[in-house]
Amino acid sequence: MPPPKLRPDGYTLVVGALPNIGFNPGLYKVLPYDSLRDFVPVGLAVSYGYTLVARKSLKQNSLAEVLAAARESPGN
Repeated sequence: MPPPKLRPDGYTLVVGALPNIGFNPGLYKVLPYDSLRDFVPVGLAVSYGYTLVARKSLKQNSLAEVLAAARESPGN
């Protein structure tokens, strides 16, 4: 369902993350908003790290090993 079309009132806040606001212009040809023009950052609400998860049978045991294997066999 698309977001509601609201008139700017100076009181409405949106909590969003980089994937929602930053990546969508690269993923979708048409969006009902312009990420750079329609939003103004007002503060950082939360910061979190990312976790790399892999299957148990993967031969590599670290991110460095995964990257090395990817460089040795690009596309696989």
